[in-house]
Amino acid sequence: MKKRIVFIFKLFITLILIFVVQKIVFMLVNMGHAYGAPFGSCVASLWHGLRLDIVSACYILVVPAIVMFVSFFFKRFPLRKVLISYYVLAALVMALIFLGDVIIYFFWGAKLDKLRSEERFSRNAETD
Repeated sequence: MKKRIVFIFKLFITLILIFVVQKIVFMLVNMGHAYGAPFGSCVASLWHGLRLDIVSACYILVVPAIVMFVSFFFKRFPLRKVLISYYVLAALVMALIFLGDVIIYFFWGAKLDKLRSEERFSRNAETD
């Protein structure tokens, strides 16, 4: 039991580190859009994004936690196979989202979620 809790905690720390590295790579790739921004602003964006990173990591960890809990009740539960499959799927989804975000920002100068919200606001303004 203790090993599994330590494993979940290590996975949580790993996910946070992955998210921080993704933010740093995003800022480096799109440095041209933030030309002249002070270094403190870049560090502040990492700090302010930490709360969202923690929440995202917790959402990702829900499935492994539930699978580990269920494995206590079954002696021949294929825990390793299930978790590895989930980790591969989660890694692919995270990588696709990250790459999409970097590429879209590089060309359009705005993240996809901002563009979608601006589109909604412009549609609402047109109908009013």
